[in-house]
Amino acid sequence: KGRGKAEREAAIEAAARALEKSITAEDLKGMGTAVRDRKGPLQLFTSAANTAAYFAGSGMSVKTSSHLVRNAVEKGYSERDLDGMVKQMADKMMRGARAEEAATQMEREGMQGGRGMEQQEMGGGRGMGSGPGRGSMGGPMR
Repeated sequence: KGRGKAEREAAIEAAARALEKSITAEDLKGMGTAVRDRKGPLQLFTSAANTAAYFAGSGMSVKTSSHLVRNAVEKGYSERDLDGMVKQMADKMMRGARAEEAATQMEREGMQGGRGMEQQEMGGGRGMGSGPGRGSMGGPMR
């Protein structure tokens, strides 16, 4: 019983952090609905709220961060996948991408084939985006 209480407290804290970063109550409700619709655990909601708060705090618009996270949950992303999105975002920003650019890239790369994140981490990087000469800058624009 103590674990359930701790999970609820963590979810409340995550929601409070998201609200502090201007994520709307409506957006949090949408994330909660997405988690509930796939019968996900409370920790998944906690992760979603924390991820949206992190994205918004990194300079991504509230609308984009909420949309990106809700889409990920709807597509079946796990807590681990959401953590991977945070790491991916941090990595893209370290390389000089702005938050909105990073969001666009993540949506394009990670969400093309459904779940995305875990598949990429597990060496499933087959397709257009892999192989030599496919750096993050792409080729010359023509």
